[in-house]
Amino acid sequence: MYVGSNPQRISSVLEAHGAPGYSVLHDVTGAGSHGRIEGNRAFPGIGTMLVTVVPDDQVEPLHVALRTAGAQLPKGESLHVAVLPVESFV
Repeated sequence: MYVGSNPQRISSVLEAHGAPGYSVLHDVTGAGSHGRIEGNRAFPGIGTMLVTVVPDDQVEPLHVALRTAGAQLPKGESLHVAVLPVESFV
């Protein structure tokens, strides 16, 4: 989950680390560790969710790259990464 004005920052990391593909969901709202984001004056901001499925051997290098990218984001932007096992992907 990326909150910021340039989701290409994250998709470029996915591409650079060989993600075979990804989906982008724009205008994601919700609540989390940084508070609520609803795209309004009371709770400004809008999220972008990027989802990819990668082979097991790519998980850790991609996770490290995303953590590094998240640490380098400008103030006010954030990135949260979840790694989930996938039993099957058709």
